[in-house]
Amino acid sequence: MLAIKEAGGRISLYPIRYYGKRLQSFRTLVSMRIINELKELFNKIKPDLVIIASGNIETCTLGLVAAKKAGYKTVSYIAVAHEVAVMGNKYGAKIRDMLNYYYYQLPDYYITISNIVKADLTKRGVSNKIAVVYNGIDLTKYSLAERDLCRVGFASGHFRYLVGCVGRILFRHKAQDLLVESLAKHKHRLKDVRLIIVGDGPDLARLKDMVSVFRLSDAVAFVDWRDDLSKIYSALDMLIIPSWFEGVPLVMLEAMYYGIPIVASNIDGMAEILPQKWLFKVGDRDSLVETFLAVKNADNSEAIRKNQLLVEQKYNFEEFGAKFFKAINEGA
Repeated sequence: MLAIKEAGGRISLYPIRYYGKRLQSFRTLVSMRIINELKELFNKIKPDLVIIASGNIETCTLGLVAAKKAGYKTVSYIAVAHEVAVMGNKYGAKIRDMLNYYYYQLPDYYITISNIVKADLTKRGVSNKIAVVYNGIDLTKYSLAERDLCRVGFASGHFRYLVGCVGRILFRHKAQDLLVESLAKHKHRLKDVRLIIVGDGPDLARLKDMVSVFRLSDAVAFVDWRDDLSKIYSALDMLIIPSWFEGVPLVMLEAMYYGIPIVASNIDGMAEILPQKWLFKVGDRDSLVETFLAVKNADNSEAIRKNQLLVEQKYNFEEFGAKFFKAINEGA
């Protein structure tokens, strides 16, 4: 947003000190001072519409409650709408779900990122209008690098099949631990496979310890996060997304654009967009490996071509921007 302002765009920034914390649905109930300060800010700005953007309903409740108390029309732009327990933090899950039912009723209008999330919102009690605007990637920032050069250091010896797992290393969300456990359990069937884990996060040290304990150091490589993943995607034979939950992950769209088969949990945007034969049962190590081997040994050319066309025609920045702007206007 700062870059937009510096380029002359019509945007004003109002930094605040508040952000969503753990158990935020509870915290919001006792945060009237913060809510009143945010309410005063809204009254100062006098917006025609307030857009509350969040991963899930809990993280945005301070702004959502403040906007409604100030009397402004409010749109929630939300990525997932699972019950609390599904998202890995089961503390007070039933009570939080009851609280969240109240929060779900506050927005006048919803924008979400897939039809599956739209259905989940309906399950959470949402009866107001829900628009679906799929994520998109900026096709101008991706370039195909020379495959053999990108594979140097990864595809060596008997490790000829490169599999990537890209994203924040957080077990209760991205499930990289489940992926490594699956590799360890079936390593006798995966002797030619090297896993490249790209990213950083709070569970990185634990994941490295797991790789060492399972004696997988030769079969697993760790790569620091980088803004340009062109060389990584150019080197890969497959992407794996073992997550417990997702919206429509950008790494999936990127891999689709690069023509890489994707094995993913049968949930959320992956279940809606990817071929059924590329999906495995969430949290099931055996299903993950069986699906991986089936996709590895299959002719995926038709599905790959379809995926590339989908990104070029539907899941890109231009389409996203046009449809999001349309949805905002409808919400206003």
